[in-house]
Amino acid sequence: SCNDGFYLDESSHQCSPCASSCSQCKGPTDNDCINCNDGYYFDYSECVKCDVACKSCSGRGSSNCVGCADEYYVRNHYDSDNTDSCSKCPDGCSKCEKGSGFDPVCTECKIGYILENDNCRKCNNNCAECEGEIDQCTKCSEGYYQKGTTGSNRYIVCEECIGNCKHCDNTGRKCTECFDSFYLTSNGECEECIAPCYNCSGTESTCTSCIEGYLYDGHNGCTKCDSPCFGCETTTTKCTSCLSGYYLIPESNTCAHCTEPCNV
Repeated sequence: SCNDGFYLDESSHQCSPCASSCSQCKGPTDNDCINCNDGYYFDYSECVKCDVACKSCSGRGSSNCVGCADEYYVRNHYDSDNTDSCSKCPDGCSKCEKGSGFDPVCTECKIGYILENDNCRKCNNNCAECEGEIDQCTKCSEGYYQKGTTGSNRYIVCEECIGNCKHCDNTGRKCTECFDSFYLTSNGECEECIAPCYNCSGTESTCTSCIEGYLYDGHNGCTKCDSPCFGCETTTTKCTSCLSGYYLIPESNTCAHCTEPCNV
């Protein structure tokens, strides 16, 4: 017999892996599951992914959860089948719980927020992280640099770098790294790449990645995807998305024409 996550392949007489959704199976596909891994529920012979709100689940939707996913809270618990109804925490909360009123209360915040009166407030734009108050930075955001300290050296002063710098030196006038779609020049400035480059290096047309609709050729160039592909991968004819009036066939990565009266 085979361990969990594997099945006995009768043709090779070896243990082969189940589909990623199955904890036990009788074959290699999603339709061969006997039991499911956490994060999936059993629906006839198939393991279906739980709702994004659920850590695990017993069925479809956010009202059949068995525990809530990160950034969700138990809105209602059902003793009859020991399941939970899970809802999204407010913006900025990494953890929250059901409050005494209708709204949930935050108990922990995401990085870049501070907890204040059961809510999470976003730090000022120049602060990647802050403490106590939203303008008391402990780390600078991208596009800003540390100019000095304040509050008995506990907090830092974050000033904006010159245009389009993701990171800059401690003068703020020389870039060390650029935001996407810009490249670093020899004099420490960030200049914009030109289409079809999405990112570039050294010059505006030396591509390192391409805008949608083009395929990177691995040699600093971009080749347009063949119509009716809008996006493509590996080759210009292997579609990942389609032009208006066509739909994607995922099994073959091709685009087929929509029928009248549809145009999308």
